[in-house]
Formats: sequence, structure tokens, C-alpha cells
Amino acid sequence: MVPTTWSGARTFGASANLLLAVGALSAFVGAISLDAALRHGDWKDGLAILAAALLAFAAALALPLDISPDGVRQRFLIGSRAVAFDRIAHARLEVIGRRGRGRFTLSLVPREDRHIRIGLRKFPVEASVALLSELEARGIEIEIADDRARYYAEQVIAARIRLQAEVALATSPPASRDSAA
Repeated sequence: MVPTTWSGARTFGASANLLLAVGALSAFVGAISLDAALRHGDWKDGLAILAAALLAFAAALALPLDISPDGVRQRFLIGSRAVAFDRIAHARLEVIGRRGRGRFTLSLVPREDRHIRIGLRKFPVEASVALLSELEARGIEIEIADDRARYYAEQVIAARIRLQAEVALATSPPASRDSAA
């Protein structure tokens, strides 16, 4: 059963790194189109290219990941895919692409439907921590495909430890913080 209400869901937008990359690319393309328009006087093509770059930036902003107590939903420009945690048979961390950094993804494989592949680098590391913590809490097996995926999984684990320490420090009473120092 796919969750129909998303109350209590944590929503994660695009990561700062993705927005920075798309913004820098948009600015570069915008500068080239502006230069071409100024040199050749043809503003139509330059404005079309600039509009496409701004649309790409807006699209990066509009692709959130919702993690609720019942399931996960990845939204796209023309729809969304959702799966309930109790329907997931297993999960797989993998890096897609043979060379370079590749694309760090989490594939959620439900028992009777197509798998959902979530590109984890598109979202802040807190989204990866929250999603993997929810899967672990439900006893869902998380397979790590290879050494490259293990490297990224270790980064997520380190981020989880760091976030837990920050939460523990923020929630501790002020007196215990002074005595610990």
C-alpha cells in the first residue's frame, strides 16, 4: 500500500552542490547567449537559451524527496513514484557509471512492482541518512554493490554519526554542557 497522506513527512529539496552546479552552468550559458546577442544582434536565440538554462535551474529546485513514517516518495516534474516501507523487499546502494564519480543511487525493490531508483547525490546528505535509517529501523536488507558504493555508504555513515552527535549536543541540558568542558 502506497501512503496517501504525507503528514509528518520530511521533505528534502535539491542539495546545495546540485543547485550550485546548475546555477553556475546556467550563468555560463546565459553569459554566452548574452555575448552572442550583443555581437550579432540576434536576441531571439540568446533569450531562448537563457530561458532553457533558467528552466533547468527551476527544475532542480522542484524535485523533492519525501520521507514519511510509512514510505518514501520521489517527485518529478510530471508525477511521482512512491513506495511504502512495508512493501520493500530489499534495497541496493550502487554507483551507476563505469568511470569517474558515477551516480550514487539507492534502488528500492518492492515485492510486486518496479524498483525505484533514487539519486542520492541530488539531495543533502541528511536525506540519505534519514532514508537509510528508516530502512534499517524496519530491518530491510541494504545491499552494497561494490567498493565505490561502499565508499559513499561510509560517507553517509560518518554523516549520520556527526548528525547524531550534533543532535545530542543540541538537546543536552546547558548544565551538562558546562560540566563536560
